[in-house]
Amino acid sequence: MAQSAIICQNSEKTIFIVDIPTSINVSQYIYPSVPGIAQQNGDQKESKYQQRHILSTQPLKTPYPSPEPKTETARKRVLERIPAEERILHDDVFGPLVKDALRELQQTHDGGTPWCLPRCLVEENCRMAKKRRLNEADITPCSISSRSETDLPPLILSPGDNDFESLSEVQNVLVKNTSAVSARLNVKYIATDAGKTDDQRIESTGFTVPPQSTFLFSTLPMERPVSDRYRPIPGIPTEQKFNLILLDPPWPNRSVRRSSHYVTHLYSDMDSLTRYIEAILQAYLYKPDGVSSLKQQKQGEERGGGPTSSSQKSIAAIWVTNTAKSRKAAYDAMLRSGLSITEEWIWVKTTVDGEPVSPIDGLWRKPYEVLVIGQRDMRKREAKDQPKLRRVIAAVPDVHSRKPNLKDLFEMVFFSVAPQDGNVQGNSCRVKYSALEIFARNVTAGWWACGNEVLKFNHEEWWVEK
Repeated sequence: MAQSAIICQNSEKTIFIVDIPTSINVSQYIYPSVPGIAQQNGDQKESKYQQRHILSTQPLKTPYPSPEPKTETARKRVLERIPAEERILHDDVFGPLVKDALRELQQTHDGGTPWCLPRCLVEENCRMAKKRRLNEADITPCSISSRSETDLPPLILSPGDNDFESLSEVQNVLVKNTSAVSARLNVKYIATDAGKTDDQRIESTGFTVPPQSTFLFSTLPMERPVSDRYRPIPGIPTEQKFNLILLDPPWPNRSVRRSSHYVTHLYSDMDSLTRYIEAILQAYLYKPDGVSSLKQQKQGEERGGGPTSSSQKSIAAIWVTNTAKSRKAAYDAMLRSGLSITEEWIWVKTTVDGEPVSPIDGLWRKPYEVLVIGQRDMRKREAKDQPKLRRVIAAVPDVHSRKPNLKDLFEMVFFSVAPQDGNVQGNSCRVKYSALEIFARNVTAGWWACGNEVLKFNHEEWWVEK
């Protein structure tokens, strides 16, 4: 299996081509920070998992059919409904940036090489996936009630198989795989055939939990009132701090609400969602203020948290939609949490030949999504006066709601240092750091993750051995 999802990048590390399925594949394992150095243990046990590949959709060969207004009159009506600030941002900033990045990639990337790697397709494995399919309703956790389910001690998994009578046994409690190899959840459930509700049987399905990862499988309690003892994420002690918090919030979105893929359900109010994000950042983001930070990390360890990280960075990253409202909400939550907006990463969706999947200047659908990144700088507030650095990530889209896993890029940009001894030429070494992904759709090796879809792409139905 490839150990990097980066197909192409420029020398400044501001423009990339990334393969989405591979980014998820490699995020499931802990690789040595320095090439050529083997892991201390678990290599043989882990090798069988590293032969697996996540199932994907057919890579897009041509752009989507255009949904744009057909006449100038219709286009004018749509433009009138778009705030001026939003139009300027896309027309004068993101649009030209994306066009220039794609032009540069077209010139530097081998013209005959697809902008994605070979995929294992859902269509070719549908019979196998259907055979072991678990109804999504069976893997949706209930909301956290007033009683303290998540005050239970963490559930520590054993390397290899871990058997459970139902998925409820791993809901609303911290589940940790502390080993250097993947763990497997074997979960029983009641299976029925379509149209035969009276024909029920007990079957078992599986989820793979990556090494050195922690997850909280729970519907996050956004509507709870803030108090002195408030924990935005019950189950994660506020003494546990993270150098990186990545969020993919379920922003209110009419087209998504109409879709059957997933429901915007409890997370439909923009103001409450903004307040909730702010509360998370203030509660869990690392504060590099010396002795008190070390004390906080030690308390986190004693209560089941992870070890103190070596990094002193404090970074939040929030995916936003292309509306001014979600962008403002992300900015407000970060700024009120003491962060400066330092970068924006633009994921532009392309075909296998590098064409944008929809017109860059389109009104109804933009071919890109934006990740807003903020940092806390305790030395100086210089970042306020510095222009934001914008990076472009080109990637061929995959199944609905699946984004590129950006662990490799975060480590390259924020958590790497040049080797001091000169023994490794041209390679950087990873700095130890802690990361939490919120509203996650899969668990990532070495990270924490939480949300009501946190095991979605760790379910065995999404994986095949090749």
